[in-house]
Amino acid sequence: MCCLFLCVTNLAEDSTPYGISSNNVIFNVLVCVLWKSRFFYWIFTVAAIECLVFFSIDRAILMQKPDLYQFTSEKRRIIYFEVTIHVFSVLITAPQILTVNNQDGGCSCAPTTVNIPFLALIYAHVYLWFSLLFVLDSTLLLLAASQVILWVREMSTKNHVDELNTMWYKDLSKSEEQRLRHIRGWRTASMCIVPMALSQVLTFLYDSTYQFLSAVGATTFIINSPQQKVGGLLLVVHANVVPCCLASPKKVELTPVQMQEISEAFALFDSNKDNRLSPYEFKVALVALGFELKTPEITSLLENVNLGPEDNVDFKSFFSLVKNLIQSRDPVSEIIHVFKLFDEEGTGKISYRTLKKIAKDLGENLTDDELHVMIDEFDRDGDRSSKWCRCSHQASTCFVALTFLNFRQEFVQSEARISVPL
Repeated sequence: MCCLFLCVTNLAEDSTPYGISSNNVIFNVLVCVLWKSRFFYWIFTVAAIECLVFFSIDRAILMQKPDLYQFTSEKRRIIYFEVTIHVFSVLITAPQILTVNNQDGGCSCAPTTVNIPFLALIYAHVYLWFSLLFVLDSTLLLLAASQVILWVREMSTKNHVDELNTMWYKDLSKSEEQRLRHIRGWRTASMCIVPMALSQVLTFLYDSTYQFLSAVGATTFIINSPQQKVGGLLLVVHANVVPCCLASPKKVELTPVQMQEISEAFALFDSNKDNRLSPYEFKVALVALGFELKTPEITSLLENVNLGPEDNVDFKSFFSLVKNLIQSRDPVSEIIHVFKLFDEEGTGKISYRTLKKIAKDLGENLTDDELHVMIDEFDRDGDRSSKWCRCSHQASTCFVALTFLNFRQEFVQSEARISVPL
């Protein structure tokens, strides 16, 4: 949210370069003190930085030395962090309001007379800004990032679990939570700290150093100069890097079962056994794997591996294309779509009777107890059915998603085998 407010404030400043004024004196004073001094801009900047610092330190401690938190609860710890961030942001940004004066109804960026104590305070603020936001915060972020990297390198040998992987939905099914908790390697969620730390260091290496050198007399800080605009641009970029790193989707690595399915599909539809699929065989193989693409989409897909719509596809290209399709899937939309396919009555529910019919049609010899267990696991209101209406906020726990996907996979594969002359 701090990054969002920072970007909105920056946009508002650019949209009103001459400021806002009215006939109300109090309003004009507030605009001068809080807006033209850039107090709002910098308080959101500092808050975003400190949120990143505390988040990174907290993750590093939880990973390397979780015993340090055994005497406090997570809720209380977060409250302490929030209070510290807000208080620090106000204190470190407050001197900004001293950089303007509104005498005689104006609002300038400097005092009307030379005031030695005032100048001393402003210079002290620059030194504190450089020491705390660049030196201290950058050091803490780099230390936290290094600890995360060391922890990730030990994941395979020490069986580490990154709880941050499960922070996707408000309510995860046990199987989905277990799968996400055991994501390994450099794609684990806590690795987002590394690019965010580097962005912070590079941004304030320029901006804070420029202000510091101006304070010691090595250069002159000129507002709206090219040098100052570069610093402002870096701050805006950094404000967008943080949410992008936190929200960027992680590509899911293929499981051994998925790799085997790709190999089996290729072998099944390679009718003349020349280790190549014709355009028609390639299209049907994709359908068998659950990808019903239109002709323009297939053409665009083949162009990624330098193939035309009439070219045969070898196994290496086939595997690469299918892997990318699997990794780019939107599981929520796909599950909802599949649910609706099996909701034959259009009631928004899949009852025991419907589930049993689906299993029978697909040749799944499931007992009544197994079917009841599948329903009970996702029956939230006790009406003996699974619904998709909750998918807007509980996408991974609305219904027996994996089972339905497997049913559909087998159904499509069975249809594909019939349609291809072998």
